Amino acid sequence: MTKYIPNLKTKLYWAKLGFFVLYALLIALISSWNILREDEILWMVWAIQCLPLIIFLPGLYQQYYRSYSWFCFLLLLYFVVAVESSFKSNAGLFDYSFLALTSVLFVFSMMSSRWLQYSLYQDTDKKENEETVS
Repeated sequence: MTKYIPNLKTKLYWAKLGFFVLYALLIALISSWNILREDEILWMVWAIQCLPLIIFLPGLYQQYYRSYSWFCFLLLLYFVVAVESSFKSNAGLFDYSFLALTSVLFVFSMMSSRWLQYSLYQDTDKKENEETVS
């Protein structure tokens, strides 16, 4: 039996909503960084930066908690790049916002994964309790 978490559905709803908003903002930030470059747009660099994020989209859409967990591991790589670029002497607004987005998105992804997992077990425990009572 798992512990009961009050308001789990509400927490999960807001965590997933925040996750997908931040996810879209991260892809928009990466895209705008590539579009607003002083040089020409490097489509291969954009694809290399965005493709790993987009690969997880089917699992995230189907609400697999393992997809959220693996997405956290992927975000750690983006976090390392964001920290490195934030500590450069010519760091700008894009670098700091990239660091903030990856940090907050990591927390939302982690909490979404955890609460999705708890919701699966909490729903099965509730069904088992209803069956034993009736």
